[in-house]
Amino acid sequence: MIRLSIWLALILTFVTTCLSRETLQIPDTGWRLLPDTAAAWQNDRIYLPEEVDLQKLPVNPPTGGWAVLNNAAGIEVKLPATVEQYFWRKFGWRRYHDEYYFENEDAQVKNGGYRGVSWWWREIEVPKSFRGKKVILHIRGARLRAEVYLNRRLVGYNIINETGFTCVVSEALRAGERNLLAIRITNPGGRFDWLDTKLMSWGERRFHASHGFGGLDRGLFFTAHDSCFIEDCWVLNTPQIRKIKGCVKIQNSSRRLLQGELRFEVRNPNHKNQVCSTTRRSVQIKPLGKIQIEEEIDYPEAKLWDLQHPEL
Repeated sequence: MIRLSIWLALILTFVTTCLSRETLQIPDTGWRLLPDTAAAWQNDRIYLPEEVDLQKLPVNPPTGGWAVLNNAAGIEVKLPATVEQYFWRKFGWRRYHDEYYFENEDAQVKNGGYRGVSWWWREIEVPKSFRGKKVILHIRGARLRAEVYLNRRLVGYNIINETGFTCVVSEALRAGERNLLAIRITNPGGRFDWLDTKLMSWGERRFHASHGFGGLDRGLFFTAHDSCFIEDCWVLNTPQIRKIKGCVKIQNSSRRLLQGELRFEVRNPNHKNQVCSTTRRSVQIKPLGKIQIEEEIDYPEAKLWDLQHPEL
């Protein structure tokens, strides 16, 4: 098998705006976890991604109110983590019921998992430089339902198991201050084996059960963007071994028409200042608009990867 290995650079230049991105990593340490055993969840309506309208979704504060989420409540945890990791057997110790393949043969093994709502929260100091920018929270994954609150305001909702998702938090964020990020995780149960074909029900929805843990992945972070920014970019192979297709999504969150030049560059990964190939495209983005651009790039001199010459 042979492969072309390159480093693709995207350069977007506009006369009318300055493009920049600032990243704020959220530490994996210092999080607090509290099972909310009194919270109702069994009859909740479940919203798929295309159904999510944050303005219409219910706001579910902790039992006892938002003041419950303080530095004395719950326990301190480090991400990634699950409720079961810290509270196994604390809320029940029962026989498995259609949750474990060997449950009828291995009656001594019991289920100590937690079904229900848990709160995960942490305070974050946000720099003043985030003020007036579009700020996005990036979450790598959670199980199962995640309702995301920033300063008590609902900013995100996700029901797709352990997949990354983002939340636009610009309006809820307080730049230059400490902000309270709280994530309400609901675990309706699941499997404790590897039978991925099993289904489970929650309300009117049926979906793959997946593993029966409730938890949150590590590596959360904020990004702050100017009014025009690259939302996503990726590279696709083509049938021609020395040709690739560069793809980019650009978002204009301003109320101005923006015009400029998008430049795709192929660079040597060992010498990143060496531009091997380049192509340019004039772009125009409507106010509050998005565009997606694809551009093919040739590099006839590209070395091909093989076992004898692993050129990367």
